[in-house]
Amino acid sequence: MRASLLSRLYRPRVPQPCGGSGWGLDSQLWTGGSVDCSSGGITGLAWRPPSAGVPPTLLISGPAGAAVWWHDAARCAWAESAQLPGPPASAVAWAPLLGRPADLVAAAAGRDITVWSLEGRADALEVRALAMCVRELSSLKV
Repeated sequence: MRASLLSRLYRPRVPQPCGGSGWGLDSQLWTGGSVDCSSGGITGLAWRPPSAGVPPTLLISGPAGAAVWWHDAARCAWAESAQLPGPPASAVAWAPLLGRPADLVAAAAGRDITVWSLEGRADALEVRALAMCVRELSSLKV
């Protein structure tokens, strides 16, 4: 069965003086366009560490691959910024910023883990593969 995939993003609510906290719906976004719903939907999600002047950004993996999404406050909506080329990813991670000029993300697909560099504005990211690691049993080989 093929259908568009809707992702709902929740965040913790600020505790109220009279009680009531928990999680509240923050926003919704369509991911991957047309995806095969029988293959499991979203397999990984990684938020970009917050920093001044950069909108909320996240990396989502699924059957259609991995993509970077950013929150456009002017439209009050999420927009896809870039696709990571390659096979469907089973897991993703966003590296701590540590003063680098570019963001680093990783996507795992089967035994392969690719480290990517993301540079530019949130709405026009340049994606470049930096390294491919092959996992053999419990260790990594670069």
